[in-house]
Amino acid sequence: MGVKKIYNFSAGPAALPREVELALQEAIIDYKGTGISVGSIGHRTELFAEIAEQSEARLRRLLAISDDYAVLFLHGGASHQFAMVPMNLLRGKQTTDYFLTGTWSQKAYKEAQRYCDVNIVGDIHKTTEGLIHLPEQQDWQLNPEAAYVYYTPNETIHGLEFHTVPETGRVPLVADATSTLLSRPLDVNQHGLIFAGAQKNLGIAGVTIVIVRRDLLGQELKHTPTLYSYLHHDQERSLSNTGPVCLGIRRILSCNG
Repeated sequence: MGVKKIYNFSAGPAALPREVELALQEAIIDYKGTGISVGSIGHRTELFAEIAEQSEARLRRLLAISDDYAVLFLHGGASHQFAMVPMNLLRGKQTTDYFLTGTWSQKAYKEAQRYCDVNIVGDIHKTTEGLIHLPEQQDWQLNPEAAYVYYTPNETIHGLEFHTVPETGRVPLVADATSTLLSRPLDVNQHGLIFAGAQKNLGIAGVTIVIVRRDLLGQELKHTPTLYSYLHHDQERSLSNTGPVCLGIRRILSCNG
């Protein structure tokens, strides 16, 4: 009798493709005939380096990411980036722009207020019927002197989604793409930084992808911890410490390879 398959349509980690689950089932015991579990490979070994390099190369190919961008595999979940973004991208400026379109952008906004002045570009509004909508473009209050503009392409709790990428001129655009990355085409070049927790579309919880333009690196706040520095992780090829649990993304990228 086969295993009964249950599909999870609720919020939180999304279901992995069956082919990925089967590949994981094998790899968790014996990765490619090495006799080692994919979850037990030392991060200083050549085998782990090969996995990491292949994962980055395949992600770059899927999203057409140029060498102008660093691709980082980090710990902490997407919420960790609510602090890392202002720590790394203020670059001597005091003001940032945030779209407040739901729960996740609201959390990011509150965290950013610890480090700088935050201008609200636009907020969700209710109609007389009680429906909620994204702010209309003609009502946006963009600051041309902002360090960056932050938005959440898809707010999963409120169900609000941007159908186009906001135009921000020369101000770097930051996207929390946790619920959308690799679900559809995305022009990385329209953004200064994109981050996403793996559990929605990429794999299982435990790894966060950060794609950041390299010209934005190296100007962290003075007291930024080493492991909060994007430049540090780029220089260390995301292997400054033991790599995050990223079994799902390794196999998904491999299957999409």
